[in-house]
Amino acid sequence: MPIDGIDYAGPLPDAIQKITIFSTGLKRGGNKMLVQRLINYLLATDKIELIDTTGLDSVAKDL
Repeated sequence: MPIDGIDYAGPLPDAIQKITIFSTGLKRGGNKMLVQRLINYLLATDKIELIDTTGLDSVAKDL
């Protein structure tokens, strides 16, 4: 986790859980290479466990 001494214990109960859905896009003149690298990272099956440890759900699990 980004803060020393803080451990992720698990998801909150559904009744209080807030889910945020992220999307990616590229504007004209944007840095296509950086956007593609972010997309590749989020879709990487070898990053599922790492992403899960942060409390986020990896999109790669759903593919």
